[in-house]
Amino acid sequence: MQENIDYRILNLGYVNATPLVDEPNAHYIDIKRENFFVQIKKVLSYINEYNPDVLHAFDNPSLFFARTAALFNKKIVIYTKCGGPNGRRLKFIPDSDAHILFSRENFDFFSKYGKKTIPKYFIPNRTAKVETDTFRVNQLREEYDLKNKFILLRISRFNPYYDLSFRQSLNLLIKYLENNDKSVLLFIGKIQDYEYYENLKKLCKDLPVIFITDVNYTHEASQLIDITNVLIGTGRGVMEASSLDKTIFCPVKDSDLPIVLNVNTLEKLFLYNFSERVKINKKFIEKENSKIMIDNIVAHTFPFYEEYFSIKNATTKYLEIYNTSSKKRFRIINYLLHLLLFFK
Repeated sequence: MQENIDYRILNLGYVNATPLVDEPNAHYIDIKRENFFVQIKKVLSYINEYNPDVLHAFDNPSLFFARTAALFNKKIVIYTKCGGPNGRRLKFIPDSDAHILFSRENFDFFSKYGKKTIPKYFIPNRTAKVETDTFRVNQLREEYDLKNKFILLRISRFNPYYDLSFRQSLNLLIKYLENNDKSVLLFIGKIQDYEYYENLKKLCKDLPVIFITDVNYTHEASQLIDITNVLIGTGRGVMEASSLDKTIFCPVKDSDLPIVLNVNTLEKLFLYNFSERVKINKKFIEKENSKIMIDNIVAHTFPFYEEYFSIKNATTKYLEIYNTSSKKRFRIINYLLHLLLFFK
């Protein structure tokens, strides 16, 4: 949106986020619980110097900083919840002047439990169309002898947290091998847990699975998606693959197999922002998957990208929110509860 807005990114916390290190409009302030009252002055100083029209926060802690700053400068505060569970044990929703939700699950929750006078917008996470790195794709194809192979791809860090998607990817490969013996599964990602990584490799020892951890391929791995016939993805990965019209399977909770993304499954998967928390009836999974896997048919997904995931189609909506949002009545109890949640 930089063609439409003048922006700055204020990055707060324990570490300077890697994607922002080389971002010229980003500024990092090291904030820990023990130095909060010293560093908050720097936050306020930075905001006052830049003097923005809107403070836009993307998680609960940063929203607390934005709300605190707004106590002094009366700026518009907008909060985006970037998917994930609602936290039903505590039905507390911090105030802002507008709420933006990535998932239908979050939108419904905020609509039910949030302050009614705060506008709420359902705007799914958006991505730009993936630009394929043709050189690295060809390099990958040559290095691992992938010519004439039917390729399945899962891009993910090697960590037990993602075990469901890894295991369902393996089961999907086994299903594809029943009809196409040239099927091969690529796992591309950084190793975060070496013990888990080694155990997963043992699990795959008798299957055509290739583990790729070289930084040449793990860096901006989305640029390699075009090598695959089928992608097993979650969240942003689904949206990136749809920009290339790939056949996509999404992990499903309490299931052996992921489910194909198509017009019949979109709403169910969209509800949880394509996360591993979605639950779908096993017979329904078998029914939808069989249409695709038997003859290796392509399940076209680019129409979903154009309608729901393209960042270009969301720009107008964001500008409208920035330009029309107004200050809502300050609720001291809500702010104090947010403060307690922040320090907890």
